[in-house]
Amino acid sequence: MGKWHYPTWKRVVMQAVLCVVLAGSLALAEWVVHDRTVNGVTRLAAIEFFGPIGVRLPQGWLLKKQSVHASIRVMVEEPAADETSGETPGRMLNLIAEKVPTGMSAESYLAAGNVIATDPEPINIGPIKGILVARPVTDIQSFFSPGPIQTEWQLIACGVDPNGMAIKIVLQWPLSANDDVEGQKQFLRESTLLMRDVARGIVVQSDGGKR
Repeated sequence: MGKWHYPTWKRVVMQAVLCVVLAGSLALAEWVVHDRTVNGVTRLAAIEFFGPIGVRLPQGWLLKKQSVHASIRVMVEEPAADETSGETPGRMLNLIAEKVPTGMSAESYLAAGNVIATDPEPINIGPIKGILVARPVTDIQSFFSPGPIQTEWQLIACGVDPNGMAIKIVLQWPLSANDDVEGQKQFLRESTLLMRDVARGIVVQSDGGKR
């Protein structure tokens, strides 16, 4: 049985089609990255250093707390969509970095802070292989107050490098009983993307922050 031989013009057409498909795939990938950035899902500011830790914080968020001593603590807050409407601010992002005993795991570090890493997902915290935990948290005190029970959602990324530098990032926001379930799921997905992008951009300097 003889081999198949395509005429030259067919080979040219097939190659042209493959080139078009490849170019379309690259254009689609570029559009997805551009769309995520333009729509603010993962828009981050330029890298900023707090001691030896560099981080790209969400653009436009307000710096509420900054401490660089024995441990590094940074807190930024997402402004309300309309500051004149009286809305409460949205998400809060906390970054904590501190030295821990060498060899300590991310799970042990979180457990020391009463966070049980149930079904954690892998996440890159700069060069560190860490874990990501998602959980709802209820304010126990709100059970005894006349107002509604206060519940918030937390995304916690944590990792410990070989030199004993523990990094924890917490992204949290309040939940309301009136929130749409599908809307909550979509917001969680968007917040998870944001968390992963912030964590991926972490830089850990080995010279103690001397730049």
